[in-house]
Amino acid sequence: MSNPLDEIYLADSPLSRLPINVLNDMRHEGIIREYIISAGDSLSVPSNATNDTFFLAYGEIDIIEFSRVTDHLSEKAKKRRPVRLSEHENISFLAKTRSALIRIDQEYLDYHISWKSMNRDVSNSPKSVKEILSNMKHPTVFMNIPMENISRAIQKMHIIDVKAGTEVITQGDIADSFYIIASGQAEVWERGMYDDDEQKVNHLYAGNHFGQDSLIVDGHRRSASVRMIEDSRLLVLNGSDFKALIGESLIHEIDIEKAKLLLSEKDTVLLDVRYEEEWEESRLPGAKLIPLPELRNRLSEIEQQKKYIIYDRNGKRSIIAAMILQQLSVQAYSIAGGIVGWPYDIDESVL
Repeated sequence: MSNPLDEIYLADSPLSRLPINVLNDMRHEGIIREYIISAGDSLSVPSNATNDTFFLAYGEIDIIEFSRVTDHLSEKAKKRRPVRLSEHENISFLAKTRSALIRIDQEYLDYHISWKSMNRDVSNSPKSVKEILSNMKHPTVFMNIPMENISRAIQKMHIIDVKAGTEVITQGDIADSFYIIASGQAEVWERGMYDDDEQKVNHLYAGNHFGQDSLIVDGHRRSASVRMIEDSRLLVLNGSDFKALIGESLIHEIDIEKAKLLLSEKDTVLLDVRYEEEWEESRLPGAKLIPLPELRNRLSEIEQQKKYIIYDRNGKRSIIAAMILQQLSVQAYSIAGGIVGWPYDIDESVL
């Protein structure tokens, strides 16, 4: 049997509108998951409110809910209807023949399709920029940004070629630009608050982007250095255009009363992104501490299905932390004003 992703071409589904290399990239990134079910076996999926959707690649499958068959999927059907988890309670897929199911986050799928269409239709962009973007993976920083804003941002981008060894961003400098790697590779180096030496914290490849975090807050300095490790080509968007077209859409800030209401809900995590010294002095009751400089290296501690309410001292660092989590499709919100403006109980005991 061929790869299930190849079989998608037989289906009248949104997945069939994406080229196989993009589908394979999405599979590699974990956006697409595949389930092969032998005849007579079943796949059970618990109730949840995610945006995940199942598509049938091939085979015959009964959908079981409350111990009875509620629907049937077949590769012979003219159209392959999606099964959205958010529309069901506990659900099972019972294979009548050897079958394959494709699971994908619907929002990511919609974004991929929109990205592909936008790259084709963007006008007034330099031909060289359009060619680069058409062959790139989608930059995840654009997720949840209005397509009109993305289109305008692309039109304002320009290309620069940089030599291996060039330090494009230097830790401590004022942020002024946003970058997408069209070709080449880079390393991200960071010096901690109490460290004398830099530590390598990330490796970036073509299709990755950098420089956005520090542009969100006025006057924020670069938190790390980015050095190209081979001759590279970058797409560049100046800081003011980034903030006007992209940055504002990335800020998910809520007031104190809304934060308190959300914190009363199930599966909500209160996250403190200040330094440990600040945490030891005072903190909001029940908060988990992950200092902002450590957040990217501790993403394994973030639970995808939970909602995060984030605070710092005055609401600046928490905006950046919320943006980082949003790019992972985690619901995350920054508390406006931070702990300084919090009028309720504050734990001031020393740990």
